[in-house]
Amino acid sequence: MSTLDWIPNEITAAARQRTLQAGESLFRQGDQTYGIFAIVKGRVQMIRYDSHGRALVLFTAAEGELFAEAALFSETYHCDAMAATEATVRIYPRPILLSLLRRDPTAAQKFIALLAREVMSLRTRLEVLNIRSASERVLRHLLTAAGSDGHTVEISGTLKEMASELGLAHEVLYRTLADLETQGLIERAPCCIAVASHHRSRLVGENAMKLLSIFAVTAVSLLTLGTGLPASKAVGQEKVQQTSDVERVNAANQVFIAAISARDIRAMEKIWVHETYATFIGPLSTTVVVGWDGVKQAWEMRFNQFDRVTISLAESHIHTNGKVAWAVGVEKVQLLRKDGGTLNFDAFVTNVFEEQDGRWLLVSHQATPIFRQAK
Repeated sequence: MSTLDWIPNEITAAARQRTLQAGESLFRQGDQTYGIFAIVKGRVQMIRYDSHGRALVLFTAAEGELFAEAALFSETYHCDAMAATEATVRIYPRPILLSLLRRDPTAAQKFIALLAREVMSLRTRLEVLNIRSASERVLRHLLTAAGSDGHTVEISGTLKEMASELGLAHEVLYRTLADLETQGLIERAPCCIAVASHHRSRLVGENAMKLLSIFAVTAVSLLTLGTGLPASKAVGQEKVQQTSDVERVNAANQVFIAAISARDIRAMEKIWVHETYATFIGPLSTTVVVGWDGVKQAWEMRFNQFDRVTISLAESHIHTNGKVAWAVGVEKVQLLRKDGGTLNFDAFVTNVFEEQDGRWLLVSHQATPIFRQAK
């Protein structure tokens, strides 16, 4: 469903249009609402300002998209709308749409479905903005914003606009994209950014269930460790190198998360060492799996065992020492079995990485349920 197919053709035909110059305001926060809008061409940003006067981009609407839907049920607009480029918008008057929703249950149901998708999209964005590491935040954004091929993000605006939406200074975004390209995690072209083949994720689905797995992307692993970076200052060349290694371990962990999200055993093959000393202990394991062949079989079983996994990270710690790194944390886990049964528990999780030929690869993955005394 498109964002506009709930609006009858006769209402669209009667709607007036307005042309905006780049930087021109469509409405201001606090203005009385008079309608909602669709982009005919160009881009319009929804903006709020913090206590220091800095602009926070809430959303950038592009051609064919609807925006300011909440204005149907509010007396005033809750943010500013400003043209990011020269733009033409179609204005749908508030009274006409409210009357349509009251008399047409089908239109009302389609509009509710549209709002539900937007809520899920906003939850995804909140998850991305809560990620501390710039590289991890950018990777997660690219994975969730990928198009129908599952790995390519078309750049319709500027990188400055993307930086603003990600809550990053544009200089930080430029450096992060360059670092990710150097690491081979992304490929850049003037009009798009593609996540490299070993990092592709099918995180953008065609229905609400897949979208739920997007905004809980770390929640699709049985044992996955989330990877927030501790803030630190670089002191001397040794400290700079250590910080760089931690960032790279974070990136490797994101490859791991994406492989589980997509239940992609081929991607998993590329991020584990294929060695006899690889080990796997899951929260439901009864034995220690040793050797890559056994680890691969364990993941194949996990991919077929559950329909959905929801994990929220309580804490995480990453450390590197030469060619070895480990990430330790606590997660809250919710598992949905294929038979409809559920399991809920907290777990200690440890991922161990080894650097091989400039890449951080998983050596060991272990999750242990936390047994708490009943109150």
